[in-house]
Amino acid sequence: MTATGLPSDALERLADVSVGLRSDLEVTRQISGGGRVQYVVHDPVSFDNSLFDAHEYRVLSAIDTRCRLGDVFDRLVESGVLEAEERQSFFDFILLQHQRRLLRLPIADGHRTWERAKHRREQSRKISPLRKLMYWRVPMWNPDQFLEKTMPFVGWIFGRYGIALWAALMAFAFWASSGRLWELLTSAPALLELDNLGILWGTLIGLKVFHEFGHAYACRYLGGSVPEMGLAFVLGAPCAYVDASSAWKLSNPWHRIGISMGGMFAESFIAAIALIVWVGAEEGLVRTVAQNVVVLATAVTVLFNINPLMKFDGYYVLADLIREPNLRTRASKELGRLGRKVLRLPVPPAGPRAKVHFAYGVGAFVYKILLSVGIVTTVVLGWPLVGATLGIVFAWMMLGQPVLRCVAWLWRDPETKEIRWKARGIAIAMVTVGPMLALAAVPVGLEVELPGIVVSQGGEHVMRAPIAGFVRAVPARIGGLVAEGSVLILLEAPNLERQLCSARGELEANRQQRMAAEGSDPVTAKIAGEREQRHQEIVDSLARRIAATTIRSPVRGTVTRWIRPDLIGSYVQMGDPLLVVEDNVRRIEAWIPARDIERSRISTADLAQVRYLRNLVVRHDATVVEVDPTADRNDMPELLTNSANAAIRLETVDGAARAERAYVRLLLEPEQMPPEPSLGMAVRVRFTGRLESLGNWMFRQAVGFRQQWRLSGSR
Repeated sequence: MTATGLPSDALERLADVSVGLRSDLEVTRQISGGGRVQYVVHDPVSFDNSLFDAHEYRVLSAIDTRCRLGDVFDRLVESGVLEAEERQSFFDFILLQHQRRLLRLPIADGHRTWERAKHRREQSRKISPLRKLMYWRVPMWNPDQFLEKTMPFVGWIFGRYGIALWAALMAFAFWASSGRLWELLTSAPALLELDNLGILWGTLIGLKVFHEFGHAYACRYLGGSVPEMGLAFVLGAPCAYVDASSAWKLSNPWHRIGISMGGMFAESFIAAIALIVWVGAEEGLVRTVAQNVVVLATAVTVLFNINPLMKFDGYYVLADLIREPNLRTRASKELGRLGRKVLRLPVPPAGPRAKVHFAYGVGAFVYKILLSVGIVTTVVLGWPLVGATLGIVFAWMMLGQPVLRCVAWLWRDPETKEIRWKARGIAIAMVTVGPMLALAAVPVGLEVELPGIVVSQGGEHVMRAPIAGFVRAVPARIGGLVAEGSVLILLEAPNLERQLCSARGELEANRQQRMAAEGSDPVTAKIAGEREQRHQEIVDSLARRIAATTIRSPVRGTVTRWIRPDLIGSYVQMGDPLLVVEDNVRRIEAWIPARDIERSRISTADLAQVRYLRNLVVRHDATVVEVDPTADRNDMPELLTNSANAAIRLETVDGAARAERAYVRLLLEPEQMPPEPSLGMAVRVRFTGRLESLGNWMFRQAVGFRQQWRLSGSR
């Protein structure tokens, strides 16, 4: 119990008041970590739970409507429960319980008391717009009767048979997908594409409904009640929620753990079924939905639900395992003790397991920051405007509001009166230096869009006759597209075929002679074997030459011209040129101002997105394969400098046209090209620069400016 500094006249008025606990409150005795006794007081009206240690509950239970609070305090001092110096803290404790609506204080008339209570309720229901953006909920119905009626059909899932079925299903799912889990993980980023957003959102809502019903049924199965169920909005995404706070009334910690795990238990059921469906389904909507279910169930469970560093299911599981129901509050107190030590203020004594509480507080704070930055960064990459908005909201709610509360406490709280100037100096530093450091840590990336054209990097391939023979057929046509390995010309070599037939006959004769002499005449068998080997080499050579009579295209390209127009039926010698195939390897040349190279940090192996001006809907990824080491103003592509597509502006110097600024040429290899890509086709190439902190970017700019200033001074 800590003091808040009530005026002496208010203390005197409170000392004459008689109060008592509400008769409808439900009290549950529990054993916490280290064997300490704790009491959970449940309010059946508001469904709130209040936790008290043994000392606090002894003070609370001593309150009697037949005695004035001053007399109650004197009796507690006489019995050794409280010290005489704790009078202020005692009355603060009483007021706190009144604020929790656990007792009534007839300080004023009933009307005024009712008005104040009404005002508090109205204020508690008000949620700031920023908090609504992050999280808010709408109560909808009381599902307790529904759960009770359906429990005979669902409750068995939480028994031994249901757990056995769950284990078998999980084992089968992992066995069926054992060789394809890497495929599932590598394809997961595609789920963030815009065309999958609707499926992703719907899947998340459905999973959360199953999750919350898992909590609800587990709570009813283990003896609790579920008075409220509704709709929650997390970052604008609708999710279900249930009030399973009655779990705190259960004295068995393993029952409370079972209720906390109920949501993940139900969700993993669905994920296992979805994994089996994903393995067996063909490409299509069913397989996509199944993949969404598996990835979301896994990611959300690991990042949020099972993670004890956030106040979700994993937190309550950990709190019950270590018998520490008030873990987060105690962790915050330990962090507060550290702050008071830094300020050289009076520090309250450390509670039991203080090191555990402190370690948890630091871990939870760091994880929350890292998770927020990760989520914002991911959203920024996909939807920059939404990500920037979320970043501002996250920064304000997680850092801005706590910092302002701390600044207000440092600036004017009576506790900091003795170190006022030091406290205010720290407060000023927090509101000036702190935001600058936070801003410097913001990840930024430069997005640039460059003009480009389609160029040819291939050459001409002259197809020659590999052997002498007659041209039997020419499937290829002038101007036609041919794939790599497609048939261009068919030759006929009758002499080779006759020689091959004769050689095969000799080969078979020698094989028979060798086999007949192997047991009786080793010398004859050896000679026949040598002749068999020579004829086998002749057969293989003739077979390769005959296979060469089918002339195939070595590349994907276009047949540009015949060298001999009268090919069909003509006789050609080995090495005679027949036709020409032009390689259709296409690359993209993009041009970036030299001053933007350092800023964008584009290098080889970087990815870009290519859009074709003839059809802006068609987009393909491309990889940078070459960055020209020199910048140039001359020899710019005409398509990018004419009046229609003046992406690169020209100026006239000494009668010669050149670009207004120096450009660096980039060469990119697209993963895919439109059918029959035209040389000189105009494109737009978009790069998203590598993410770096704003502070690092500003430092690089300062260093670059300093270097340029030194160079200009030396000239």
